[in-house]
Amino acid sequence: MRKRRFDDGRIWTTFRDGRQRWQHPNGQVEVTFLSGAKEMRYPDGKVSVTDIQGHVRTNYPDGREVWALKSGTKSTFFPDGRMVRRGADGSVYIREKDGTQRTEFASGRLVERHPDGRVFIQDKNGRMETQYPDGKRIVVTPEKDEVTLFADGSQETHKTDGTVVRFRANGSVFKEHASGAVTRVSVDGVRAHR
Repeated sequence: MRKRRFDDGRIWTTFRDGRQRWQHPNGQVEVTFLSGAKEMRYPDGKVSVTDIQGHVRTNYPDGREVWALKSGTKSTFFPDGRMVRRGADGSVYIREKDGTQRTEFASGRLVERHPDGRVFIQDKNGRMETQYPDGKRIVVTPEKDEVTLFADGSQETHKTDGTVVRFRANGSVFKEHASGAVTRVSVDGVRAHR
């Protein structure tokens, strides 16, 4: 091991394994490894490691850990279990401490996965869909009509004008107009009005 002190207060140390360490008067320490990796320790307790591929992992005194990849993707891990990943393409992935996972794509699409099995999807055009573990899906169209699709193949649509349309799995249709008029179409195509 060799050590050299400079007039400005810096100390340079070379180790047998090829490591080199610079200690600065402000408390900052920089260690360079033979592989090319580098570690920086700051007076505030922050530690940053750059590996030979150029990826940087930084640990903060508050418990956060940030990984910045050379590709531009950056992940932040919080002590409470949360995680936020920002992709180089502009997408953002968030894992909440309750297990909820939310992905905001650069295209404007949002997908949320909940611990209870529900999945919520929203497109940039305003279409929203909630999927349930039992197979039921509720879709809200950009026009704000609400369509419920059931696992048995039936569906119910509530239109913004007050009309309700029910399609049964057997093929029959029941339509209740906002005016109160009702139309029924049976499986064999017979219409009945009320």
